[in-house]
Amino acid sequence: MSFRVKTILGVALIEAVLLGFLVWKSLEILTFSVEDGLTKRAVTTSRLFADASKDAVISTDLATLETLVNELIQNPDLHYVRVRGQEGEVLAQAGDDTALARNFNEDRSYRTTEDGVYDTAAKITEADTVFGQVEIGFSVAPLIATVENARRSTIVIAVVEMVLFALFSFVLGLYLTRQLSQLRDASRRISTGELGYQLDVKGRDELADTAKAFNSMSRRISNLYDQVAENERRSRLIVEASLDAIIGIDHRGDIIEYNSAAASIFGYRAEEAIGQELASLMIPAQLRDAHHKGLEHYLKTGEGPVLGKRIELPALRSDGTEFPAEVSIHAEAGSEGPIFIAYIRDVTEQKRAEADLLAAKENAEAANAVKSEFLAMMSHEIRTPINAVIGTLSLLQDTVLDEEQNTLTRTGRRSSEALLSIINDILDFSKMEAGKFKFDRAPFRLSDVVDTVGEVISPRAEGKGIWTKVDISQDIPAYLYGDEGRLRQVLLNLAGNAVKFTDEGGVTIEVTLISETETAAKIQFAVLDTGIGISSDKHGELFTEFTTLTPAYTQKFGGTGLVLAISKILVETMGGEIAFESELGEGSRFWFEVSLPKASEEERATLEEARRVTQEKADWQISGNVLLAEDNLANQLVTQTVLEKAGARVDIAANGLEAVAAARKRPYDLILMDIGMPELDGVGATEQIRALGGDRAKTPIVAMTAHVMKGDRAALLSKGMDGYLGKPASREQLLACVNEWLGAATPEAKEDETTAEPVAVDVDDEILQEAALVQLGEDTDVSMLPQLIDTFITSAGQQIENIVSAAASHDFGKVANEAHALKSSAATFGAQRLNRLAKTLEVAGKEADAGTVVDAVHTLSQDGDDVFKRLREFADGQTC
Repeated sequence: MSFRVKTILGVALIEAVLLGFLVWKSLEILTFSVEDGLTKRAVTTSRLFADASKDAVISTDLATLETLVNELIQNPDLHYVRVRGQEGEVLAQAGDDTALARNFNEDRSYRTTEDGVYDTAAKITEADTVFGQVEIGFSVAPLIATVENARRSTIVIAVVEMVLFALFSFVLGLYLTRQLSQLRDASRRISTGELGYQLDVKGRDELADTAKAFNSMSRRISNLYDQVAENERRSRLIVEASLDAIIGIDHRGDIIEYNSAAASIFGYRAEEAIGQELASLMIPAQLRDAHHKGLEHYLKTGEGPVLGKRIELPALRSDGTEFPAEVSIHAEAGSEGPIFIAYIRDVTEQKRAEADLLAAKENAEAANAVKSEFLAMMSHEIRTPINAVIGTLSLLQDTVLDEEQNTLTRTGRRSSEALLSIINDILDFSKMEAGKFKFDRAPFRLSDVVDTVGEVISPRAEGKGIWTKVDISQDIPAYLYGDEGRLRQVLLNLAGNAVKFTDEGGVTIEVTLISETETAAKIQFAVLDTGIGISSDKHGELFTEFTTLTPAYTQKFGGTGLVLAISKILVETMGGEIAFESELGEGSRFWFEVSLPKASEEERATLEEARRVTQEKADWQISGNVLLAEDNLANQLVTQTVLEKAGARVDIAANGLEAVAAARKRPYDLILMDIGMPELDGVGATEQIRALGGDRAKTPIVAMTAHVMKGDRAALLSKGMDGYLGKPASREQLLACVNEWLGAATPEAKEDETTAEPVAVDVDDEILQEAALVQLGEDTDVSMLPQLIDTFITSAGQQIENIVSAAASHDFGKVANEAHALKSSAATFGAQRLNRLAKTLEVAGKEADAGTVVDAVHTLSQDGDDVFKRLREFADGQTC
């Protein structure tokens, strides 16, 4: 069917549908109009007749009613007329007898009439009283005839119009399709390759415009075709000039494109490669199956996990050698299926350079790590004897010295402390570089942190004749959550610097609340001083490591230039910021701000209780002279510190012979006697002291032992001892025991079950139970904890060497004695596994069980090294 016929039929069909709808709608409107007229006429007629006959009905004037009915029935459209009275009786009627004989049913529409009569009625009323009813029947035959005539006329007109319209459409179609035929012929010419063909344009109508547009399109197609040809030529040149291999494959996996770079990289000429399967030529055998499955998966699903990505894969050269290749694959739609374009780069040299760079990087990092580890180790090894020097000088200062000796001792201690500060700075910085700087998170009381810093700097400030002041804003939450130690370190660094560079005036520590939410508070810590100030040209580099003001200042005040750099790293690691304001000669204000979570209600309650208990401990004071007979250096230092902090005067005896000599030399209120000691054990020393006679022989002696069974206790008491104390003993247990004997004139010996309660230890804490170290710091002095740890490491290390040496020579007695000493001190410092191993060695040594001794010694050195490493890490955290 031609376009012309389709056009004519289409237009005719549209016309027929529209015309049919118009005819139907017109007839419907006509019908409703006629019906409405009939209805209105019927209603009006019945009402008028009801009004006209009202008086006759009311007066029952039947003659008048008959006359009125006969006159009305003369209307040719009326089928009948009837007048009923008030009771429904017929007063007068006229018309068709059949219609009058049936029951009256009033019609609502002429369409619902079944007998061709439209029945209507009207009430006869007066003053709202119904006196009767008029019933009239209208014939609907005229109405139906009118509608039928109108329908026939309309259909005839519509048919004539359809014929005329079809004729006109045929003529118009001839005109239009002639122009379209020309366009069709021209399109066929272009499709056969006659690009740029032009139509002969006539007229100025839309068809002429269409022809002009066609001519323009034809010219553009010709131009575009030329451009495409040029672009293809250029693309081919670009592909051939590319340094990367460009290979195209079809949906079967066969090569269809292959540039010169591909020939250079893979070793195949273009004529050798094109038409061949890519996998068999260039993909190693172990990857071909994956290639085939991936291609099959893409053809089924249209999904390819490697498409559009840059990946590295091994590729295969023509000589069979593999090389690393960087591959990027893209898919395009083709006429017969997808086409894949692969861009391939030989990265052999790149991988070699990366390997060299990585090796250099690893070597540099290894060297840096070795440097940091060396600094950390050397700093620690140097700090250990420095702590010992400081401790020795502190003890020496407590003795009776003349003025010159006091000056020399004070100078030595200050120099040692300065050296220790430098060592700590280097240790901190080396740990930061080694990535071993740890942060703890725990609830703490802010005022304790700030007050501690104030207490630390106060003696130094008083020594320089300057004042210190601590001002904590009252609106700051009392308990917060974070790393208390790091916070104290930063504040102490800033305050320590302020004291160092201030010779007149003083230093103020201010703590203020910046902002607060329900769960956190942002706090500013500021340190203000009236010192030398800082010139503006030094502001930009002050937080850089190893930076000092000038060599002259460094020579005068000392320091490494690391304190502020370390503080900056710490603050920023905590998510805060640090800065300062200063003018030369006007003092400085260093500040930092951090946001800290608030401690929970439960945590606050726990801290308050701990604070109360600590206060009670601090209030526990004892007096008296105590002789401590203990061969273990760490145990000596711990026990001596606890007792002296509580107010007692303590002398040390390292073995039984020294204990007897000390008891003979001067009277003591109490002797704490270790049982297992070299030269002379505690039992022998007790016997010799009891033999001294006089008051010396009556001195109370309390046995201190790490392993006491009930039978052993009775034996100790029978040997002249007055009591015993299990090791390790807590501070409370030790002070309670000492206070009991110092507070009673003649205490009776009794079986005190006082012994340290075992602590539940998690498997991960078997090497070192840090909770025991924290408690040890609280029981003694937190500032002395690193020194205590260093002392334990030194003494325990020597004991381990002695045990190993004694085991090698089968000196089981010495193994038992050294293990006994190691056992108690290991428990004191939370080394659970080392404590158990020492206990095993003690028992095996006493029983001369060579097999058990050898097995235990086999792991002793490694266990000791593990403990010492953890202890050093803990001590480093305490000194930071």
